[in-house]
Amino acid sequence: MFIPNSTSFSLNAGDTQYFVFQPDDSGPFWLSEQQREELRNDKEIAGQTLKRNFTKAELTAKLREKEIMATGSLKALKKLCDQNQVPTAEFIQKIKQRWVGKQKGLLQILWERGWIDIASLGKYTIEGSLDGFGIKRYDTSLKHLMANCVDFEEEESLLRSIGTKMGVIVDRTPKCHCELAGEGVEYSWGCAKNEYRRKPLSLKRKKETWRQTVRGSVCQEKS
Repeated sequence: MFIPNSTSFSLNAGDTQYFVFQPDDSGPFWLSEQQREELRNDKEIAGQTLKRNFTKAELTAKLREKEIMATGSLKALKKLCDQNQVPTAEFIQKIKQRWVGKQKGLLQILWERGWIDIASLGKYTIEGSLDGFGIKRYDTSLKHLMANCVDFEEEESLLRSIGTKMGVIVDRTPKCHCELAGEGVEYSWGCAKNEYRRKPLSLKRKKETWRQTVRGSVCQEKS
């Protein structure tokens, strides 16, 4: 495990870098040693609780415990729970979040890699700051710096790794851009449905030919 100090720190070849703060990490580099220790672990706030509403799946499970089989919207399930004296929410202890177990963020990740100049810490932004002539300085863009890390760019994501084990191809899921991943899924699914609609009805009447038609519509290889 790496023990960074407040001035400089960089990884070496073969080191493992976690994107989440581990219990034995030293914490955010911009905090003082005292602040890191004080803000290390989550802390319960005495006398304060939060109301957490149960999810649709939780409500369904609680109804099944009473041998009540139910489906429908969340509103309908809550109404059914009220009618059968089944709780729809719980009160949990309010917790003050600290850094252990939380995402490190780009600034911390890049600092651990030796890309951050502590003397110019205030100039770093997601897109990068502007110089005196209004020109963007890409050496202050956290997104640009991270994109230039070869291992980050080429490393297989966890989603793709799981997909490979399942024997499927995961495409259009760029790292750190979850807003684009959904678009890719929706567009791909739309293209597959359009392909399916173009198939003649005769291929959809029998179960076996229907399955082959569906597989052919979602397959990347043209049949």
